[in-house]
Amino acid sequence: MNPPKPQPVCVLVRRQFSLTILTRYVNVKAALVAAAPCPVLLAIDAFVRHRPTERFALDADARQIYLEPNAGGKSVVSEALSMQYMHEAFGADAVVTEMRIKYWSSNWKKVDYLCSIAAERVAVSVTRAMKFPDPAAWTNDDARFLLRKKLFGLVVARSGVCKEQRYTKSVLHIWCQTKAIALSIAACYEAVVDELDIAANVILIATIATAESCIFYDDLASIAP
Repeated sequence: MNPPKPQPVCVLVRRQFSLTILTRYVNVKAALVAAAPCPVLLAIDAFVRHRPTERFALDADARQIYLEPNAGGKSVVSEALSMQYMHEAFGADAVVTEMRIKYWSSNWKKVDYLCSIAAERVAVSVTRAMKFPDPAAWTNDDARFLLRKKLFGLVVARSGVCKEQRYTKSVLHIWCQTKAIALSIAACYEAVVDELDIAANVILIATIATAESCIFYDDLASIAP
């Protein structure tokens, strides 16, 4: 696996936001819907809301995540906007929220939601790469810690999900507070993937959302009623 080159490739304009794609030759949707296994991939993009003063209007699947309880933690906005991102970027739908996913044990590692992309079920775990009070204090050690924790949980969750909800491919969606943090993730992920012996079927998406403090502070007021 070669580290991605973080240069602008293209801009995808969606209904509420634009995504500047920063990794060439990484087609996330094609990898997720292909019948064949895919290698571990990292995609980096930058998220910009079209109208920063307007609240996000969630579609039905993202709103379901927003309204239903999760397993705990102040992560409602980041998880709901992740589903909105997946819907607008890749056409994801048919969400199964965190507490509706069934595992063989109630104490099993969990993903945040399941969704379908071109009829292929995909599991998504959402996390935030951030550092307070100063994002510039983020280090590669922070990146490695976050990646170990989240990738380990993502892989374990797949082995414990019930038969009727099984899936093959998983996404770790990382909301990054700054571009520097996203580049730190890019610099560290390969070593962590090797350490955890992850060979295939995991895609990391590092989305830079510098202007969206609502994601990192879980600001519910950013979501339209």
